[in-house]
Amino acid sequence: MSQLPASVRDWAVERASQVPFARLKIAASRLSDQYRAGGGTAASGLSEEERTAAYLAVRFPATYAAALAVLTECGNRLPTITSLLDLGAGCGAATLAALQVFPELQACTLIETDRALSSAGREVIPNADWRRERLEDATFPEADLVVAS
Repeated sequence: MSQLPASVRDWAVERASQVPFARLKIAASRLSDQYRAGGGTAASGLSEEERTAAYLAVRFPATYAAALAVLTECGNRLPTITSLLDLGAGCGAATLAALQVFPELQACTLIETDRALSSAGREVIPNADWRRERLEDATFPEADLVVAS
């Protein structure tokens, strides 16, 4: 979690530490297995608390780091970005990275089906437009940049 901004890292650690370490370790393993099998977080069979803690401990920092690397490279090539659409947003890691790279970013729409993950994401990105929808059913707003991480 070292690459995350300090306040976000502290928030993620605090949220993840709400689940005892032994349960967190099992939950993280199950969540990773589910992702490797092509499934989503809700299909992991974990409780919302376990799923969110495992996501924040394992997936969130990795997604942020990957998104930051890609978006930093994009920042060198793209014009001004003022709006973002984040599909399958999880807790908003890619949007957080975009906010670091594009300081002029004003409008962020995040679409995530998992209630627990989007609820946690609202804690760290409260001024964004969070939508809990299936991507297959969603209406997408126009945006300068679309991410699907």
